[in-house]
Amino acid sequence: MQSSTVEFRSANLAVDGKTFAQSGEDTCTHTKFDAEPWWRVDLEQRHLIYGIEIETHWDDQVKKTSVQWPSGQYGLPEPGTGCPSSNGFSWQKGHRYESLVYKIPYDSKVTDWSPNIKLRGPLTFDGLHHNFCIKDNESGNTTSDWPQGSYCIYQYGSMCPKGFKSGAIKMIDKRENNENTASGALPKGLYNENTQFFFCCRQDSSAHVAISLPNDRPFYLFRYGEECQNVKGMVQTEHFLRVAEDKMNRSSAYLQSLLLAPHPYVDLKTFEGDVALYYCYYDIYQKLLGFRVLIDEHGLVQQRAQDYYNNGLPFVKEGKFTNSFTCFDYPVTQPLFHSLQRNCSQPIIGQFVTIFVYGRDDLLRLCEVKVYGKSK
Repeated sequence: MQSSTVEFRSANLAVDGKTFAQSGEDTCTHTKFDAEPWWRVDLEQRHLIYGIEIETHWDDQVKKTSVQWPSGQYGLPEPGTGCPSSNGFSWQKGHRYESLVYKIPYDSKVTDWSPNIKLRGPLTFDGLHHNFCIKDNESGNTTSDWPQGSYCIYQYGSMCPKGFKSGAIKMIDKRENNENTASGALPKGLYNENTQFFFCCRQDSSAHVAISLPNDRPFYLFRYGEECQNVKGMVQTEHFLRVAEDKMNRSSAYLQSLLLAPHPYVDLKTFEGDVALYYCYYDIYQKLLGFRVLIDEHGLVQQRAQDYYNNGLPFVKEGKFTNSFTCFDYPVTQPLFHSLQRNCSQPIIGQFVTIFVYGRDDLLRLCEVKVYGKSK
């Protein structure tokens, strides 16, 4: 079985003994463009599983570009997969913990962030983690400027890169029991009992005109204007994050006074009159990267497992395959492949083997899967 199916490209095609070289795409499975797509095989009895071999096929036209990150000093929000690739420089990481006041809304439709948000962090019960990828030197392996478009990035240093204008957003943090912290490389801003970030924004071309940026790993930009900037070879998703500020004055005039244009798109008409900041997430697609091979004995998809809050209190979390054992992990930082054979980190007893693309929206295509082990 698999998370979804396109036309006749069902899950059993991955175990029919036919390879892509023999029969082409008609012998490959194909899910729809799903949130965290997956494929699973039932071995029909318990096995001691040692490893797995995977053959896939991805569109050769969806390739890495040779484009490098533009020159200059700037910052990007860090996604859960880590900072983007770099060539000729290293991203410097930074972190800001912002003490905030989150309240439970009475309407279940009110949410504090996009359900599929991919930022590293970001929320706890009483605050927000901002994580940054900072390019802190002018050099690199390129002298190119940022392309024209409609988007924002973090400002680092006293000036924005060529073509951008500087702006800022100030946030009023928790007045009592404020535990704000800051460490590492930080965007230009104020980091005291409140938080202010400076941004570099531009709107000198339509967001519909796709720009060229490195497309081998996921990354974030900030939305500027009515929609996210298109990027060649990437699929984009709009995300939002509500910043639950501790403001006494929630008038429109006061909220506007906290904003220094130009700045990323914000929504001021949210629950409790807080600021919702909008991000644009760019993900690789049609590539089998960022997946886990999981093994279990029960065959359930939605599972429950015990976890712990920051204060150590236990709770039950629900999710996909939370009680499964990981044979191996293949993160997005690994190279593309058409055929891959890997051993499990240790032999695992199980009946069901799952290939699970985690934390990403994509389609999943498998042409042949072989499981190595012995029956128990």
